Amino acid sequence: MKNITFPIVNPRWYQFEFWRRFHQGAQFNIISWPRRAGKDLSTFSILVNAALTKPGNYYYYFPTGAWAQRALWDNICEWAGGKRLVDLICPPEVVTRKNNTEYFIDLINGSRIKLGGTDNLDFVGQGGAGYVLSEYSLHKGDVTSYLMPILIQSNAFLIANGTMRGKNNHLYRLYDKNNHRDGWFTQWYTLEDTKTNYWLNEDEEIAINTDLIGRIDPETGKEFLNIQELVDSGAISFIKAKQEFLNRAENEVAGGYYGHELNVMRRRGRMKSIDPREDIVYTFWDLGGAKADSDKTAILWAQVNTMNNTFKVVDYYENTGKLRGHYWDVVNAKNYNYGGHFYPHDGKKTNEWTGETSADTARSEYGVEVRFIPKTQNTLNDIEIVRRGLAKTEVDSDRCDEWITHMSNYHEKESTGKPCHSNSCQECNGASHGADTGRYMFMANYHGLIEPYLQTRPKQYSWMSERETDCIDEDYFIV
Repeated sequence: MKNITFPIVNPRWYQFEFWRRFHQGAQFNIISWPRRAGKDLSTFSILVNAALTKPGNYYYYFPTGAWAQRALWDNICEWAGGKRLVDLICPPEVVTRKNNTEYFIDLINGSRIKLGGTDNLDFVGQGGAGYVLSEYSLHKGDVTSYLMPILIQSNAFLIANGTMRGKNNHLYRLYDKNNHRDGWFTQWYTLEDTKTNYWLNEDEEIAINTDLIGRIDPETGKEFLNIQELVDSGAISFIKAKQEFLNRAENEVAGGYYGHELNVMRRRGRMKSIDPREDIVYTFWDLGGAKADSDKTAILWAQVNTMNNTFKVVDYYENTGKLRGHYWDVVNAKNYNYGGHFYPHDGKKTNEWTGETSADTARSEYGVEVRFIPKTQNTLNDIEIVRRGLAKTEVDSDRCDEWITHMSNYHEKESTGKPCHSNSCQECNGASHGADTGRYMFMANYHGLIEPYLQTRPKQYSWMSERETDCIDEDYFIV
């Protein structure tokens, strides 16, 4: 008979204290470690060890079920020869059944481990011996309120892990209220504590764990990573990298959401004059109303290269208190070579008087076909996509000065920790409308929606003067 030693994967040196305190009986555990420090590997190993020690039902929850499948159930560990994480930590010798549809594992002692999400609250009423809430700061705020009666009645343990993501979330609040409380184990590590990577960025005066430069990580057998390489590649934004890898309790932004990216664009000469006629142009709209006190209608003009995901923002316009036809007059007067026009999802709303959507009106009254960008599921996730996109963006500094101002001023509302959408805000003066046109551009590209679906004119070659091109007799291109 084969002997198996648990845990399968030995804890790293900075994880030992968590293991020790858990096995000494800490019922409530709050773990905040930087990204890639092994939170899920460690907490899932502890859950499996507990399940093999005491028969019962054990639950490992992410904010959504899809997240649980992607991050844990289907997670392949390259450092372990390509094994799935669940197969590595739960080897066949201790498993009687694995269900790849409902994502549970039955162990030889009768325990069951169930993976899922707390988004639909279907865990309420299910008794368990232990629970893990991974990425706890992104769970619904009332999850622990529903769980606490179960934990107390069953004497079950709770492990909540994640990165801090600032102070305006329930992971930080739970840590802050229960740090040093009897029966609780709380641990908060930064990158300086775990030394899992280093970060060197002279422009931003960041120099963390520089002693790791050029050294081999004994856990992976590869050189330690400079986090700045991930930022430069566009894989993660600078702000998100600070949040996730440094794991400091800083707000996601200091001021505007896009301040860092815009400053980089200025330093690298990507705010400059751009010829709008050198390529196909698309428009991206944020729709307002027709009354003077309505939200602004804002339009962004951009050239988008979907092959290499680069962007050129060439023009911008906003106004309020105008009928829809005014804005199409502005679009037509530009006389750009249009490839398509994109409305936000709320353009699908039907007018109670006419029975038409904004797209119907654009088609019937102005002869324009528009397409829609899906409703966002998470604005902060969209903002991260925008930040990464700005790393590959150029902006016409003259025609888009107002848009740049809105992007600079778009900020987090301190009282809610969410984007500010107030027109009367003294900090941003309703910057969200202009900033949203940029978000729609990047999200349309992210969803693969951008294509020249309108009849476009042949490209005008640079050897022709502007006077010569003005004399060309061309058919109007909107169909």
